[in-house]
Amino acid sequence: MTDLDPNQTEQAAFAEGYAGVSLGELARMPDAELATWQSGWRPGTDKHILAEKEWQRRTAQRELREQFKLEERLANANRWWAMGVAVIGVIGTLAGVWLGKYLELSGQQVTAQKVQTQTASPALTQQKPSGSSATSPTSSSAGQPAKENP
Repeated sequence: MTDLDPNQTEQAAFAEGYAGVSLGELARMPDAELATWQSGWRPGTDKHILAEKEWQRRTAQRELREQFKLEERLANANRWWAMGVAVIGVIGTLAGVWLGKYLELSGQQVTAQKVQTQTASPALTQQKPSGSSATSPTSSSAGQPAKENP
């Protein structure tokens, strides 16, 4: 029989359990090798718990990578949509400027045609409506149209 006290056997088992295996070595093991290594230990032992923690770390790392890839694809899609909307905005602005200039030129042509028509027939522009100047809309001193009696 051995005369070892229980505290010494626990410390020996603890040192033996961690001897030769570090977290870095566990992290470098491929999945298949880690699974084989873990299967050699009973559940609840220190090495089995270390392997479980390594599996949790790997799962979290894979989930973060997948989330990052998803967000990167979403950001790229949003970037293309934003550029498309900006191009549509620029095209709309240019079309609005062109339309405004076109309508302004059209309005000037219509005004020029009216002026030409009025200068071509001065007899039409010289005629004034019959009646006194008091009934004229601009004859009021306040600049308001005069009221007509029915």
